[in-house]
Amino acid sequence: MLDRRQIECRWARLRGGKDPRETPRQARYGVREAVSHPQQLRAQEHASRNNSLNTTSTLPAAMWPWGHAAVGYLVCSLWVRSRYGRVPTAGIVLPPAVGTQFPDLMDKPLAWTFGVLPSGRAGAHSLLVAVPLLAFLWWRFDGPTARRAWDGFALGYLVHLATDGIYALLDGEFAELAYLLWPAVSLPPAEESTGIVGHFLAADMTPFLLFEIVLFAVATLLWAVDGAPGLRAIGRWCKRRADGATTALSSR
Repeated sequence: MLDRRQIECRWARLRGGKDPRETPRQARYGVREAVSHPQQLRAQEHASRNNSLNTTSTLPAAMWPWGHAAVGYLVCSLWVRSRYGRVPTAGIVLPPAVGTQFPDLMDKPLAWTFGVLPSGRAGAHSLLVAVPLLAFLWWRFDGPTARRAWDGFALGYLVHLATDGIYALLDGEFAELAYLLWPAVSLPPAEESTGIVGHFLAADMTPFLLFEIVLFAVATLLWAVDGAPGLRAIGRWCKRRADGATTALSSR
């Protein structure tokens, strides 16, 4: 805590030389009158300290898509193994894969391309949107197969929301978690990307990006050990689409 004399000295240094616009009384008593508002000096010191912390932080704002996919598959595979004692199948793996990418697929284009949302982590990134949406999907899609798909999608969706805030938690920047309650809570000012392509081109090879790449490699290895679930299903779907397009073109 600064005493009165230290505040006077610092305030005098901040003022610099004599202001030609000040009155004789201000020239004589300006410093002592200024110290009647020491909260201004404390506010400046607090802002300077915050700026210093912000410039030294090296943590990224959010996780990259491959990081979301990796965490989603690791959680899904370990959960199926521990609960059912078997590897996951395509029907179990594909819904979480979609869920881990869904918030970004919604919010990034709406914010960066169309300018509808104020941030690439608003809208579907908010629990105030996610919870009603998941509740609606649970009510709309009934039946055992649909409910299993809902379980996987909800798991991947919530994994995305949680992992987007992991770096903010590690950095102690709890205000960055405001996206979870948007629009009830205002988002902190942040520099948004100019577009999806530019967002990827601006990526720097930081330790955190390298960590996510390694995490993705580990998840890919586990996926291969599990028998690459979902790969054949995607191949069959692509083949059916290609056959349908070929049939439609040949019938013209």
